[in-house]
Amino acid sequence: MSVIANQRHRVTLDELATGLRTRGRPSRRGWPDDERDLLCTLHHVDLPKLAETGLIEYDADGKTIARTRRLAAFVDRMDIE
Repeated sequence: MSVIANQRHRVTLDELATGLRTRGRPSRRGWPDDERDLLCTLHHVDLPKLAETGLIEYDADGKTIARTRRLAAFVDRMDIE
């Protein structure tokens, strides 16, 4: 979540996937190893769920993600890096 929370502008789905890979997050159990699978899982599962909770704004057509104030507050409270 901090990959999105640290951005002041919308990020693309590709930028998010790159940020997650750089931080090593997708290698954890449950994340796809294949880049296409990761993008598909983010697009169809994870990002819509986060958008439903109000933590992000997700434009599925444009494949862009923006943080919300709610996400920034959540990350601050959880002390997520």
